[in-house]
Amino acid sequence: MDASPGLVVGGWITLHVAALVAACCTRISAGPRLNFLAQMCFFTSMLVVAMAAWSCQQHQAGSWGFSAFTLVGMVITAVFDFGRFSEPAIVDSGR
Repeated sequence: MDASPGLVVGGWITLHVAALVAACCTRISAGPRLNFLAQMCFFTSMLVVAMAAWSCQQHQAGSWGFSAFTLVGMVITAVFDFGRFSEPAIVDSGR
């Protein structure tokens, strides 16, 4: 029994949104245990999105590029420090 195309697309979108949420959780998690859990969810979701990109590319579904953008967004969100832009710059007057 095949899944309906709407169900597959909905699951694909949900997977990518959940992966981006997991990337955000790596930035906002507090405490070593919660941070470890967030990182494991992030790495697992990164692997699943990579497998989705590979599957879409193999079946020539044409949507593997969106998975690639999701992977790039996940890496940037998990690595980049967005808090630096909200803090005022410290100017050293040389005194």
